[in-house]
Amino acid sequence: MIHVCFAIHDKNEEYVKYLAVAICSLLNNTSSEVTVHLLHDYTLSMKMKMKIRQLVEGCNKTINFYEISHYDFCEYEKMCAQFSVASLYRLKICEILPNSVYKVIYLDADIIVNLDIKLLWEFDLGESFIAARKDLPNNPFPVRIGAIPQDKYFNSGVMIYSLEKIRNGFDAYRKCLSCLRKYQELDFPDQDALNLVFYNNVTFFPRKFNFFSIEIRNKTSECEDECIFHFAGDKIMLDNMEICDVLFLYYLAKTPWGKEEFSSGRLRKLLCTRLDELLIYRSIISLVSTRSIKKIIWSPKSVLMGKLAEIIPLDLNVDYGVDNDKCTYKSKFYGLSVKNPKQIKKEKRGTYIVIILSNRFVDDIRRVLLSFGLQENVDFYDGRKILMDKPVTY
Repeated sequence: MIHVCFAIHDKNEEYVKYLAVAICSLLNNTSSEVTVHLLHDYTLSMKMKMKIRQLVEGCNKTINFYEISHYDFCEYEKMCAQFSVASLYRLKICEILPNSVYKVIYLDADIIVNLDIKLLWEFDLGESFIAARKDLPNNPFPVRIGAIPQDKYFNSGVMIYSLEKIRNGFDAYRKCLSCLRKYQELDFPDQDALNLVFYNNVTFFPRKFNFFSIEIRNKTSECEDECIFHFAGDKIMLDNMEICDVLFLYYLAKTPWGKEEFSSGRLRKLLCTRLDELLIYRSIISLVSTRSIKKIIWSPKSVLMGKLAEIIPLDLNVDYGVDNDKCTYKSKFYGLSVKNPKQIKKEKRGTYIVIILSNRFVDDIRRVLLSFGLQENVDFYDGRKILMDKPVTY
């Protein structure tokens, strides 16, 4: 029997669907017998429990629920302001799980399991109490004070606990609480405490068992074919999607939450809206890359102009700028002279496009250009869609 533990604190019932996706991905990738152990508090309603149980038992697996007293960790809630207090629940894992469970895999809820969990379960801890992955260099508190070298600091999102060894007089829970009381300035309260306690009792497993999604987005590591994706400090992206984002949607659709999201049309609408924007983006990029098409920038003095200049070389026939502010007419911005917007009416339609770079007055500018007889997304474009400043996340 493989034992896997999760933890959740979810006042608004918003995070439980991410937990469900993690559980679904775990159970759909193994034929082994698995028992899921869920540490929770008063915020997990009976309705959500039933839905999670339905998901697990639908995969012919077993789940046990363990309610944590809110008072056990209430004094540390301020330390977890940027995180969920549920991150601390794993500190008590040895006390809560029954003695018959001699080993357990702990997984954060922002996880996609894209391998057979049996591979991680069979990882040899040797004489160590726990196994984890070395974290990315980020100079956390235990490293700054010289307690732990950076190359020995681990990420606690995926861990293997040898409960049998830890229970043999180590008292990890008491030691972790002592760290929380002693060091109020911990960056990652649960993770820092675990590192300070288990520093000399950890074995490091390969990164494929805790592969950070930001490593894919930043192109810093080549993606493994089979791995456990961890959205640590990241979000699910619905544009510029990577394999981890696709897998999230795939497993979401298999959960009761995903079926509700797709049937309500919310997620479909979000994806379709973004698809429309991406098609417009491709159209703009195609046009601005064509030297024969004249480019006119409305509001070249905007702070967005610098970002646009990084994407579009200004020598690609960017002709001039326009602005309603007469004070700009004698100035140049990024080498562009600025003219009265009425100059646009003198240009031959079809030989130019107007790129709007204003944030505050984009609706007013749109009305002016429409009054010139121009068509949006044909003759003029909202330049913010080129910059894609606001990625769509889930």
